[in-house]
Amino acid sequence: MANKRSGMAKQFIRIAFLLVFVVLTVLGRVQLWLAVYLGGVVASLFFGRLYCAYACPMHTVMEPLEKVARKMGIQRKTFPAWLSDPRNAVALLVLSVLSMVVAKRTAGIQLPILVILFLLSLFVTIIFPSVVWHKGLCPYGVLLRLAARFARRSHTVRQQDCIGCGKCAKVCPAGAITFEGEPAKALIDQRFCIQCAHCAASCPTDAISYAQVRKP
Repeated sequence: MANKRSGMAKQFIRIAFLLVFVVLTVLGRVQLWLAVYLGGVVASLFFGRLYCAYACPMHTVMEPLEKVARKMGIQRKTFPAWLSDPRNAVALLVLSVLSMVVAKRTAGIQLPILVILFLLSLFVTIIFPSVVWHKGLCPYGVLLRLAARFARRSHTVRQQDCIGCGKCAKVCPAGAITFEGEPAKALIDQRFCIQCAHCAASCPTDAISYAQVRKP
């Protein structure tokens, strides 16, 4: 019952942030969303990428869209490995900033880059698994990734309880889970973890939880 209430609260928060994004877009004030994003970057320094889990309008829409794309057989099951390379996100971030500057200086217009990126994330998700966007293309993720590496809390795996079944990695939309050791145990890279908690929900031994990160 508690998990159900928690899930409903999370959905309410996500929809509320999505509505704020839509309203700002309609009013032509979408650039104000950057304040929410920067707040998310600061929060990531302490609590991991909670912005992705609760506030990101892209992730909120991408999640159900991906389910529909898979069910309709539109989304590809395989994709080139280079698409999920995090360096692509850096390149897209640089391209986005340059596009805004050029558009402003040459045409005197404010390029709606946030809306363009939002639509691009949906297009990518229709064709490819969400890991392509979350890990390989999302320019928002560049700063969030840098901040989250210092986080004191994140989803972590209790190694003594992990049975190496791989279910967590299958449901991770960000490609944040790898396996090491013999026998293999799951490890979550907090830089890429978007705190969606899908891994925790899928774990048959409850070995994954949002907890204090043990620094080496």
